[in-house]
Amino acid sequence: MKKALVFLYILFACCGCAEKQADSAPDSTLVSFKEETTTKLADVDNLYESSKTSSEPCREIQSFVVDIEKMNWVSDTSRLLKTSLYKALDRNQIRFFNKRPFYKIKFQDSQLGYFFRMYKQNPDASSATLEPFANVLASIDFELFRNAKSIWGYFYRDKNATGWMSDGVIEQWEFSTEKEATEALKQLRESAFDVYFNTNPYFCCIENKLIVFHTRAMRFSYDQKAIFDRFLAEKVNERH
Repeated sequence: MKKALVFLYILFACCGCAEKQADSAPDSTLVSFKEETTTKLADVDNLYESSKTSSEPCREIQSFVVDIEKMNWVSDTSRLLKTSLYKALDRNQIRFFNKRPFYKIKFQDSQLGYFFRMYKQNPDASSATLEPFANVLASIDFELFRNAKSIWGYFYRDKNATGWMSDGVIEQWEFSTEKEATEALKQLRESAFDVYFNTNPYFCCIENKLIVFHTRAMRFSYDQKAIFDRFLAEKVNERH
């Protein structure tokens, strides 16, 4: 167990170092992408199908990301593409809602999907590696999450930060029923610190949608807690 934890801490430390180096490096591809994004924002209504024909981020999240921009938490597209933890995300999967960029995420590219591949599907994993996560693997119904109707991610960062840049992710998992969303919430709450390793995730449900707030690293969790509490107060509790 100790060996597995040491390995994971080293992995995340390396990712953090690589991300910091990447932040300071110029990237002409990402500059071009920013110009492309500006064009998309100007013509967003004509580019993507309406909510009548596809799942989309709920109105509470769409309005909330506008609210936190006033607190200098702005959308993060170009920078996250430099970060190794997000390398599986496809820039072609960006969709704009309320003129803000959201990623449509496949199950296998989510944090839960990563955990599934590492500890459930990995044929080379030793018993010593799997043993610390035996209870998690037994308690999570991965098929429930795999069959989610859609997964959307909104990435944000501190606009004014220098050096280490505090950031986070708002994830929405849409299920077929409220019962499925509630069950998903229950399962993740019991295993959150293993699945979302090295961060402090927060969860809630809005109808048939599971909402997950998480970050790239534990050091950003203090900022994230205040944002999540604001979301609960402004967007979730007002529904009751």
